Amino acid sequence: MAGQEIVIMHSQEVINLVNIALKNSNRPLLSAIERQILSDTWKGVTYEKTASKLDYSSHYIRYIASQLWKDLSALFQQTVNKRTVHSVIYHCQLASYAPPFYSSEDIILPHYYQPYLYEAHLSEAIIQNYYQVIGIFGMVGTGKSTLAKGLTQQVSRDFETVVWHSFREKKLSFQDWFDHVMFALKGEVPEAVSMTVPEKINELMEVLKQKRCLFVLDQLEQLFSLKAQAGQYCHQYQGYRELFKRLVREKHQSYLIFTSRDYPEDYSNKLKKEPLFHSIILSGLQGEQIYQILNQLGLEDKYGSSQKLNSIYNGNPWALTKAIFYIKEHYSGSLQAFLETEKFMFDAIAKGFNQELKRLSNLEKQIILVLAKQYNPFPKQSFSYLDTKLSKSQIDDALHSLSARSLLKMDSGFAILSPLFQAYLNTLKSDKTGKIKELAHTL
Repeated sequence: MAGQEIVIMHSQEVINLVNIALKNSNRPLLSAIERQILSDTWKGVTYEKTASKLDYSSHYIRYIASQLWKDLSALFQQTVNKRTVHSVIYHCQLASYAPPFYSSEDIILPHYYQPYLYEAHLSEAIIQNYYQVIGIFGMVGTGKSTLAKGLTQQVSRDFETVVWHSFREKKLSFQDWFDHVMFALKGEVPEAVSMTVPEKINELMEVLKQKRCLFVLDQLEQLFSLKAQAGQYCHQYQGYRELFKRLVREKHQSYLIFTSRDYPEDYSNKLKKEPLFHSIILSGLQGEQIYQILNQLGLEDKYGSSQKLNSIYNGNPWALTKAIFYIKEHYSGSLQAFLETEKFMFDAIAKGFNQELKRLSNLEKQIILVLAKQYNPFPKQSFSYLDTKLSKSQIDDALHSLSARSLLKMDSGFAILSPLFQAYLNTLKSDKTGKIKELAHTL
């Protein structure tokens, strides 16, 4: 088992593990410079290179490192230095600890996964109790569930119990989810008495004040009604709405992470104003991940075209994967030939965008229709003519919601559709059924 851990334990996980140990011992957490020293030492980077990276003298880095090893030696009650740190970490009590994990699906990271830019910040924020509820937003395929999985794996040692539920797998009513959670936390299902939703939430909150638990609710948008305002819960799921408000307002020891394509209905006027709530908006893959997808799916990048492909699909791993299979089937695996045709929208991707379009509110659809005619950035203030009854805050919320779905980008007061969504709308304009006109008639 120890050998397996040596293969998979990366530097950020080590930093989290040390911070958890420090926190459990009521000691100060690692500073930014200490985190960098520990991370670099773990990866075999010399003090000189760390000093150059941080723009400090190597003498100063060595001094900070000596203090760090002294503190960690006291923490783990054995000698810790750059030569022994691997052995000490792998054999410490926390290294093998894993909380009870209750999940509706296997938590497996995709082959192309690399830690997101947000991951280190969020994992440290969880350990230091900066937030109590974290929302991860973005359009289909941008990696919301993947980030939640990576984050859960990193911070799980800091919790007594982890409960993960994917609403894609099963849309549990709040009452059923409550029974499932109480069994996970107390080992028994509450007696079959007629408790109201507020009473159930009261009972759960009392447990969360005594226990440190992590709840992850994946694909929350599955609980929203498509016939009502965007983000509005269906009647049988209203209990989740009330629980969110309690979790973000009251002090307790636990965390809730949720992913969603849409903002829940309380986001603008309640959740985002709460200091214990934090939101992340994902736009897609970054760095070398595109090369990993190409290699894993057997597509060669002979002419350095992968970055163009990534740009076309906004780094969306869902769209990229579908495009790669399409290229293999229709272009004999030639990425260059596919790019030369400049026909980047096809049925498999268009179906996903059809679903995105249906989820929009009337105001969001109006904004999309305006931007569909624009190929240059459009000034935000010009949206005010859509309806004189609309307030500036309503328009701002709609723009922010579309931005959270990665359907448009906001920059210096200007809005522009993402190239991928613009290409999709262009197919609607040319469609003989006039779908873009049908969209206008729904407003």
